[in-house]
Amino acid sequence: MIKYFYNLYFEYDETIDLSGKMQKSSCNIGYFSSKKKAKEIITSYKDKPGFNQYPIECFKIQKIGLKFDHEIGNKTGIALYELSHEFEFEKGKDEWTIFGVYNSEVNAQKEQHQQMKKRKYATLQSGFNIAKWKVDVDFEWKEGFESFSNAIS
Repeated sequence: MIKYFYNLYFEYDETIDLSGKMQKSSCNIGYFSSKKKAKEIITSYKDKPGFNQYPIECFKIQKIGLKFDHEIGNKTGIALYELSHEFEFEKGKDEWTIFGVYNSEVNAQKEQHQQMKKRKYATLQSGFNIAKWKVDVDFEWKEGFESFSNAIS
């Protein structure tokens, strides 16, 4: 059975990544059981430091469908596992990749092992991270943030 969740994140300031492509800085805020709950968080975050320096369109909501083997009633508090990789390719410049969100840590680990076999990550294996997020519970950036452009002005 597929259950849908909503990832709320914030994209801002463009930079150039290792391959020369434009990449936006972003911060993940959390995973939610409904689009309505994600929108409520936008309302509470839009005036916080850092977020208030950018248009509200920088908040993004992505719908994610995950297959579960068992029935799930209330989605609040369910753990989701996000697999990502980060490495510094130049002093002060990081490349960050999210591979996906999984319904169990075991499934995230399986994907990590598949990614580690790829040439790009063969020498960068320490950069993998599996983050556990509880739906409607774990939020990041509650106090806001200081963007790079704000820090240098």
